[in-house]
Amino acid sequence: MPAVFDRHYVKRLDGPNVKKGKNKKDLADQVIADIRQFKNANNCDRMVVVWAGSTEIFTTEAPCHKSLAAFEKGLVDSDPAIASSMIYAYAAIRMGIPYANAAPNLSADVPALMELAAHTKSPMAGKDMKTGQTLIKTIIAPALAGLDAADQAGVYVEPSPLDPDGDSKQKRIYFESSLRIQPHGGETVREVKSINGACEILIDWPHGKRGPFYQSAREVVQAALEGKATPAQAREAFAALAAHAGILIGDSGS
Repeated sequence: MPAVFDRHYVKRLDGPNVKKGKNKKDLADQVIADIRQFKNANNCDRMVVVWAGSTEIFTTEAPCHKSLAAFEKGLVDSDPAIASSMIYAYAAIRMGIPYANAAPNLSADVPALMELAAHTKSPMAGKDMKTGQTLIKTIIAPALAGLDAADQAGVYVEPSPLDPDGDSKQKRIYFESSLRIQPHGGETVREVKSINGACEILIDWPHGKRGPFYQSAREVVQAALEGKATPAQAREAFAALAAHAGILIGDSGS
């Protein structure tokens, strides 16, 4: 069945199987109809909706998220602060169906949808799900892809200390100066010298602490791995996150 999709929220994807409607309220009503049809066709007694779509762009809480009335007005007005995942969340919660968010999006984590869930008694859960997709995308895939993208972008790359001859494709893109952090709940001080090292820490970041600072840093570090941002920008974003989280204990570049 067609999906609610807008490239504004997931810029590197596209597809023809997309719902059309006069506004976002119309799209939400279409999703509700789809859920009802699925339930009836499959004789389901109970249902759970899990959002497992691609990670949407970083967003923060907006006025339309403050209350259910504001959110529903935002749907009618097609407010740009209402992302596709929020439309699915609204549809599920409006029907009294449990909703779980398996991606690091704002999704249902706003006062308006919490208000709706309290009214319909719909359980809500999740801010992300550890599926291994991030590990593959941020570490394994760039390593297998080699250095072409980095070379074309003019990014400074050194051989890994484990590969002094530079023959392996597993290269590390180094910062000009390192950062020292003490990870959450740990006693060991860790030195972060590269974009790859920052990625490894972001993958293991506690799920309960993945707020807006985390999402912003993750996007910049990922862009740097893909040659779309500089190592300096990735370092700055990661350092800001570490400082915000209270785990930054040393910055040799400051």
